[in-house]
Amino acid sequence: MIDISKAIIPKSDQLNADDFVSGPKTIKITGVKIVAGDQPVSISYEGDAGKPWKPCKSMCRVLVQIWGHDGEKYVGQSITLYNELSVKWAGAEVGGIRISHMSGIDKPLTLMLTATRGNKKPYKILPIVDNTIPKNKLTEEEFTELVEKMEACKNMGELGNVASQIKKENYDDEGTEKLKVYYSTRLNTIREGEKV
Repeated sequence: MIDISKAIIPKSDQLNADDFVSGPKTIKITGVKIVAGDQPVSISYEGDAGKPWKPCKSMCRVLVQIWGHDGEKYVGQSITLYNELSVKWAGAEVGGIRISHMSGIDKPLTLMLTATRGNKKPYKILPIVDNTIPKNKLTEEEFTELVEKMEACKNMGELGNVASQIKKENYDDEGTEKLKVYYSTRLNTIREGEKV
């Protein structure tokens, strides 16, 4: 096997959304410090190669609400990060690093985070058990909701956002295969429509 993924590693002095082009990553925290700049929290982790994760304000709120205010206590904890494609900057969808799973909790937690000024939305965090990402069973209600979202997608970008949500939920093999069948069908439909 010739691994070409190294050729697309973005050049940067910190972890960024493009580092997740191949999927989510689970990191183990080795240190936390406050630095100057727009992203003052700098989190180092095993194998970071000098590229710390600097969480945005929303993700800092998640960390504080779940792990508390003392960054020193984060050391040894694990966290799963992924690229949320729908994150906007200056009106354009550019993607951004978001948290999907955290250690130190034994059940899913839903937090209310600010989406826009004066508007908050629920944000779910799933537990990491024994530093492994647990698989979640896809319920019929979730399946119906996700199918409706895929059906409403008008282009590849919108369908990609739904795919990101599905990856974040980390469904078991049965649920993943069930969704994959419908996703593939919807993907082909959109592609055919774009050819017209």
